[in-house]
Amino acid sequence: MRASLEYAIKMFGEFNRTMFDNALPPLPIQLSNAGRSLGMFVHPRQRPQAGSPDTSRCSLRISTRLDLPEVDVENTIIHEMIHYYIWYFNIPDSSPHGPAFRRKMEEINRRHNRCISIRHKSSEEQLQSDTHHRNNYICVQYHTDGRRTLTVCSRPFIFDLHRILKDNPRFCRVEWYWSMDSWFNRFPLSRSAKMYLLSDADFNAHFATATPCECDGLTFNPRPRLRRCPPPRRQSAESPPLPITKKTGKGGEILDFISRELLPRLLESGISQDGRGTRSHCRRYAAQGHSRLQAGISCL
Repeated sequence: MRASLEYAIKMFGEFNRTMFDNALPPLPIQLSNAGRSLGMFVHPRQRPQAGSPDTSRCSLRISTRLDLPEVDVENTIIHEMIHYYIWYFNIPDSSPHGPAFRRKMEEINRRHNRCISIRHKSSEEQLQSDTHHRNNYICVQYHTDGRRTLTVCSRPFIFDLHRILKDNPRFCRVEWYWSMDSWFNRFPLSRSAKMYLLSDADFNAHFATATPCECDGLTFNPRPRLRRCPPPRRQSAESPPLPITKKTGKGGEILDFISRELLPRLLESGISQDGRGTRSHCRRYAAQGHSRLQAGISCL
């Protein structure tokens, strides 16, 4: 099941009464689409003052990304309520799941016959219920010992990962792919070379529709715009993102756009090739809806 807001609020009240003696005041409960955590207790970084903790900035979030058994949804709510309990009463603990958390969790498991745990391991059926589509930038490593592994890389760290892996003697070769297959959602977006074994069956099933890409340290083809640019439009599985050269300086992408796309149009309309009149015509094209040029016209 996927929890509804009404269900989460109802279960919070019931568990607060039966497991926490109504000690926890109500707080906002939200549904999220998080893929790496089933729940989260959000609170201010500063510890509350004893006697009058302020809960106005706290909230409890329950993910609806996966289709889970009802008992797992209940255990997720209780898990986050334990975090709330420890924060509200300012109970010292060495880590988010330290000794104080574990003592309260084991007490609830023993007294109420629950199976709350620190981490949840999703089954294959539950992972397949995740149909969220995202841009996946996948690096496949072919090891010298015959193994094949993959890393789903976070977009801003593509070139860093490429630089780490390209000359590593442990690998015969490294290949890059782009895909929106929801199967890759089970892997975290990595900032480093975090590798997972890739079987032949999974490779044949999920890389047949993936788009092979090339990365030379400066360009990744195809890829959406890099950071500090407007977010790319939502891509469909049939239309991979357009190739873009890595930005080399202020206004570099805008000037590249002018040289590749805009200047030929200006030449066709009678503008001389030495560029006279380019600035005024750029402003005219920007006024007609060329948003990329309009965003960088001050760089010219």
